[in-house]
Amino acid sequence: MTDPRFLVTFGFVFLLLGIYNVFTGYKRLRKAREQGIPLRWYRQTFLLIGLEYILLSCVFLMRIGVMNRWIPQSLNVLIIPFYIVVLVPSAVLAGFIVRQGIASLRQDRQRSAQPTRVVSQRATNVDGDEMSQQRQVQATRQQRRERRQKAAAARRRRAGRA
Repeated sequence: MTDPRFLVTFGFVFLLLGIYNVFTGYKRLRKAREQGIPLRWYRQTFLLIGLEYILLSCVFLMRIGVMNRWIPQSLNVLIIPFYIVVLVPSAVLAGFIVRQGIASLRQDRQRSAQPTRVVSQRATNVDGDEMSQQRQVQATRQQRRERRQKAAAARRRRAGRA
């Protein structure tokens, strides 16, 4: 059997890594909102990864306590539901993270396949999901602007002024 001190240290490092990712994700979420980019919390990859790490470290540390008999046998009845309650959301988060990665890859491929205009962007320290959303918002604004200009030109033509 592995040394429990090593396992506990590993569990706490995993927990600290999760907390760091949650704070990093929250900071990037706040920065995107300050820039006017509407971003949902479940679209922020760092936040999701951090939450998953925290949930998995809780399960891991609980399992270490059970294996080394640090938790009384009478509490084993509560531990199995705890595992299920924590593992199911962590599996859902893992699936969501994979889905986000696949969606961002598809968006990048679609952008590279289509001839696009160069849109100037400020250099920011936001991750790929936020930058792709920022590009999408800017592209939508540009399309709306072009539509309005074309509609105004058509109105002028109809009125006989063009």
